[in-house]
Amino acid sequence: EEIDSDTLKIDAATIRAGFEFTDFLALEARGGMGFDKDSRGIVDFEMDHLYGGYVKLGAPVGETLRPYVIGGYSKVKGEVSASGSVAGVNYAFSDTETFEDESWGAGLDFNLTDTLGANLEYMRYVDTDEEEISGVSVGLRSAF
Repeated sequence: EEIDSDTLKIDAATIRAGFEFTDFLALEARGGMGFDKDSRGIVDFEMDHLYGGYVKLGAPVGETLRPYVIGGYSKVKGEVSASGSVAGVNYAFSDTETFEDESWGAGLDFNLTDTLGANLEYMRYVDTDEEEISGVSVGLRSAF
């Protein structure tokens, strides 16, 4: 399998909070931060944080499984840096970038107990002409 040379892998932790109005409709807010960086050639990218707001439409399948689609708006901030040496002259560059766009995704919520669940999701946070920020996540959730 050929790997796209423009793809960076960034690990992040995200917290989400929301309110389910019905079994079919929910609102969510998310915030997260990156905890590593990845490189492409001499350029490093490190995600500082992301946040956004989303509408989640679900369809319960029995008592334990709920597939859903989700859409909203996300903002991602990160640092792009490069350093090295050309003809014996050292250089260093660093700049903060902010990306924002409409977001969409799909996933599955699994109810393990009445108050504990698991989640599997694909989310495209940003998809502009310059950048695409997307990812697959696995998580635990608690309801009260």
